[in-house]
Amino acid sequence: MLAKKSLNPSKKRTALAAFVLAPLFTTGLFSVPGYASDEDRSVRVYYVNELSKEITYENSIGHPSLFVGNDSDRDGIGNGDASGYSVYVGVDTTPEFKVTKAITGASSDTLDVINNKVVVKNSIFLSTLQTSVVGGNAFGTNNSTDNLVEIYGSIINKDVIGGVSLDGLAKNNTVLVDNTKIESHVLGSKSERNSVSNSAVTIQNGSTVIGNIYGGQSLTKGFAKDNIVTVDGSTVNGKIVGGFAAEGNATGNIVIVDGSTVNGDIAGGFAAGGDATDNTVIIKNTSTVRGSIYGGYNSSTGDSSQSTGNTLQLHQKLSMGAGQKITGFNHYEFYLSNDLKNGDTFLTVGENNPVDVSNSTFSIESIAAGSTLGKGDSFDLISNSIGGEHLDGKEDEIEVEVGITQSDKLDITYSVSNKVSVNITDRINIGELDKAHAVTAGADAAFMGNMEATFFAATQGMNAFINQASLGEITPFIASGHRSTSYDENRQDLDIDGQNFMLGLGFSKEIGNGNLHLALFGETGQQDYDSFQNAVKSQGENDYSGGGIISRYSFENGLFVEGLVRMGEMDTSYQSDFGGTGAIDYDYSSDYLGAYIGAGKEFPVNRTLTATVKGRYIYSSIDGGETVLKGDETRFDDAEAHTVRIGGYLTHDMGNGFSPYGGLMLESTFNSDLNAVANGMELETIDPNGFTTTAQAGVQFQKPNSPWAFDANVSGYNGVRDGYSANVVVKLVF
Repeated sequence: MLAKKSLNPSKKRTALAAFVLAPLFTTGLFSVPGYASDEDRSVRVYYVNELSKEITYENSIGHPSLFVGNDSDRDGIGNGDASGYSVYVGVDTTPEFKVTKAITGASSDTLDVINNKVVVKNSIFLSTLQTSVVGGNAFGTNNSTDNLVEIYGSIINKDVIGGVSLDGLAKNNTVLVDNTKIESHVLGSKSERNSVSNSAVTIQNGSTVIGNIYGGQSLTKGFAKDNIVTVDGSTVNGKIVGGFAAEGNATGNIVIVDGSTVNGDIAGGFAAGGDATDNTVIIKNTSTVRGSIYGGYNSSTGDSSQSTGNTLQLHQKLSMGAGQKITGFNHYEFYLSNDLKNGDTFLTVGENNPVDVSNSTFSIESIAAGSTLGKGDSFDLISNSIGGEHLDGKEDEIEVEVGITQSDKLDITYSVSNKVSVNITDRINIGELDKAHAVTAGADAAFMGNMEATFFAATQGMNAFINQASLGEITPFIASGHRSTSYDENRQDLDIDGQNFMLGLGFSKEIGNGNLHLALFGETGQQDYDSFQNAVKSQGENDYSGGGIISRYSFENGLFVEGLVRMGEMDTSYQSDFGGTGAIDYDYSSDYLGAYIGAGKEFPVNRTLTATVKGRYIYSSIDGGETVLKGDETRFDDAEAHTVRIGGYLTHDMGNGFSPYGGLMLESTFNSDLNAVANGMELETIDPNGFTTTAQAGVQFQKPNSPWAFDANVSGYNGVRDGYSANVVVKLVF
């Protein structure tokens, strides 16, 4: 994994949003339907409006025991529903706030609780209840679904739950814990008397959990299915259970321990009174496990006899203590790390706890790059075992991946005698892996996202400031847009959905034979991407924040020249199962730069119709990064691109404040430089060079004598870039 800063892109977006919203409340420009203030306890609660349902709760000291973002059934600020609420606790920077009340996003006795969010930052919770933070709480037979809890840089003293229901379903709930200490338990979903499913808990970035972690927990009358717990670079003192069902089955749950320490037991699925089947436990990246590891566990029998179809994926050498067990697995998948040498043992277990491998399957899925294992070498997969006679003497000819770039053929022979051993009778390199090229998707998306952000700033950002700018007046402006773009280059299908946001402050002044416009702006944005290349599906996120300067000089005859420079930092993440042969991921942060210079002219066609022609040159660049993927050193080089765009549009003044417009533009991207290398193998990257045609239609509106103006437009583009964008621009003149 690439070295990176501890970061949370949503923090940046929340901070910028707060900066934008604050003056709107304080100046009274937006009405606030519900507002509660307790000056003695320094509590502020903003219920923004019924559309956004955003609530801010911060600076809490000594408040009563529970705060609910919206309770549909009780007195308070509730407005009769329990869906789509967001509660923000704390601020982006220190000092930490002490919070003595438990926080719940939304609660209801009579309705399903859906799509609520609680975000906690830099806070110390001192809750006196059983829970500290709950995304959504449903009573009765109502369901709790699609709720989210995110916690950053905090200390939480009681339970954290994504979504909980009394008699209803709890599903699709998510908990993310980042750089935080949890002094109790963490649960993705919990139902007292029904099923839990499709929920996720992620513990990352140096976090510590003192208690237990459950992806999903059904206490009676339900199943636990398809829940996942990921512990990445963190410590868990309690046990980890992917899915727990007290009376039903636990099926399809996953536990991933990645570069972490777990001091308790691990169970993919725990079925107290049912079957635990088809669960998976994954151990990787020099993790330490001091408890037992169960694929599936049935507490009514005291063992794993009712556990079938469970899989252990082991990506590292692992040594178990004397009292630790590995049991309840039917499939063992080994991803051999490069520290496994001739004569070594991959999985070491105590002599009193042999692994029962009766009727088990074994497979070697990959070998890390740099491994010295070769013809004639042997090693133990498991140091102490019972059963496994079906494996003794078995010969296999298998094709394995070596790192992400190479494929080798292995001839191996198993031997079983109180342990499971492998002898390599031959190893031959087959060639390069085509699917290695798929790992460039994250860097490709970051590169294209930076280009798109520069396009956005050069068009929507520029228009937000310039349109109807008034001489001698300060002009705050906001530009916001959504885009969906597809690229199909070099056997890669890359789909990107993103948002861009700009907030600026400008000033206009008459100088010489024209007018000079200057503005400073801050920007942020986020995009999700999906890629499919060489049978590999991958996905990830790119987030950026930065700022820049806009300038324009307009001559009296309608000619104008303009430009901007923007710079900042982009955070890139990438995840893939690498075609089913072991998950890989990377994260890195890189500096970006965008610049634009253009010229054009406006001229009247008739009394109500104005034509504008414009030419632009746009430059985009972004720094690269380095990582190690399955032992292969992988490098994404610095990248840049040059784009020329020409076109024009017509604007019709309707005389009532509305001015619809439409335009057509042609752009050409050339001399792009985007390269990546893994273990000396040059990887295919996206090629943005070529032509794209863009058609745009929109409307501007400004009432006479009003300080407000807005511009809304949609664009469709075809060529190297295929897709659309929708943008909204707001301007306020002081």
